Amino acid sequence: EPKPTFLTLWYESAEAGANASGEYAWVYQDNTHISNFYANKLPTLDVAMGSAYPGFNDYYQQGGGGEPIGWTIDHNNGATLDATLAMAQSANLKYLQLVTWNDFGEGTMFEPTVEFGYTYLDKVKAFAGVQSAPVAFAEITKLYNLRKQYKSNSSVQAKLNKAFGYFVSMQPAKAVEVLNGIN
Repeated sequence: EPKPTFLTLWYESAEAGANASGEYAWVYQDNTHISNFYANKLPTLDVAMGSAYPGFNDYYQQGGGGEPIGWTIDHNNGATLDATLAMAQSANLKYLQLVTWNDFGEGTMFEPTVEFGYTYLDKVKAFAGVQSAPVAFAEITKLYNLRKQYKSNSSVQAKLNKAFGYFVSMQPAKAVEVLNGIN
């Protein structure tokens, strides 16, 4: 108690019978599949979870995982993520999954990259309506890099722990001050 909420992949809840509480949308070929799920299946479910993603790359053969699946969803300079977020918002979903399975290989990553920078994190932040101090993504990256650089230095690590504490307590200015004090 309480009984867990068990969601299956879209259109598969019958396979789980009475154990299924609902379904979640997924990445498949193009955004029409999500649109169809929201329009046709969503009204029939007790619990539904939408999905948003920045794109999809069929990398399986080159990654040593077998035959290609045969389709890709282009990132379109962030337009794919904008579209999937907008569809979720229009569907008035209570739950939304940011699809990131096999992140970098599949091209479903939200994490910063050389190609896209912090674009996808910024888009999710805007979608969620987060009103906060100026974005500190670059400073958080600096924290990460300093952790690697000073991995054997316990006194620097203690300072980095303090900076981390400031970041998670939404005090980025104090965190940056600590980071800037590390040579």
